[in-house]
Amino acid sequence: GKNQNYKYPHSYPKGYVKQKYWPDAMDPQHFYEPKNIGFEKNISEYLKWIKSEKES
Repeated sequence: GKNQNYKYPHSYPKGYVKQKYWPDAMDPQHFYEPKNIGFEKNISEYLKWIKSEKES
């Protein structure tokens, strides 16, 4: 079933909404580290923005 408290990220500016995605019983994992070249530079800036949103 659908979680009624889920916020659909694509409905929010920049495709992100602050909400919990990871289970409490697990430590968050780091899967991807973009390089600071080409389009990955844009991805890096977006991920930095998300991190700042999470910390605010």
